[in-house]
Amino acid sequence: MHFFNGMTGVAVGNRSGIVHTILRTIDGGAHWSTVLSQNDPGNWDGGIWQVDFINPGQGWCVGSSGKVRRTLDGGQTWTELPSITSLTYLYSVDFADAQTGYASGAFSFGGGQFLKTMDGGQNWNPISSDVFYDLDFVSPDTGFMASQFYLLRKTDNTPNWDFLTIPDELPVRKCLFQNGNKGYIL
Repeated sequence: MHFFNGMTGVAVGNRSGIVHTILRTIDGGAHWSTVLSQNDPGNWDGGIWQVDFINPGQGWCVGSSGKVRRTLDGGQTWTELPSITSLTYLYSVDFADAQTGYASGAFSFGGGQFLKTMDGGQNWNPISSDVFYDLDFVSPDTGFMASQFYLLRKTDNTPNWDFLTIPDELPVRKCLFQNGNKGYIL
């Protein structure tokens, strides 16, 4: 879910397990309108897992069957981009700017991939075989990746990642960072 202000927001998910769904509100969530409702082409459970906006107009969402969609009008309409067909489930997406974005997901048979695009989501290149449930990139080359029991930080366009210590080894499902050093995990 993403809110642009106290009134306008976009929520993503599924209906009946396999129906990709995008909803939009302009009254603070009192009423929601269906923007997209589409059966998953592979009949995989999951629907749309995550949405990310870089400004009030431009955003992306990802979901099952490797589906990637983009909006340029604040979520009123969505365009399908080339799917990442190798992945059954896309769990997370985060764009640092209009061209540079990251996504992560899993194969139906286990394992997964962490990918990067440098052309707004038209093409994706594998970075690693890791699966991350949430991503937050504060710049094109500095970001945080949340996995089951750890948080990683990537900096300065290097292949090296820093493991960050999590208190009491709690599961990490969400991360939100203001810069390369200050943030929150859930």
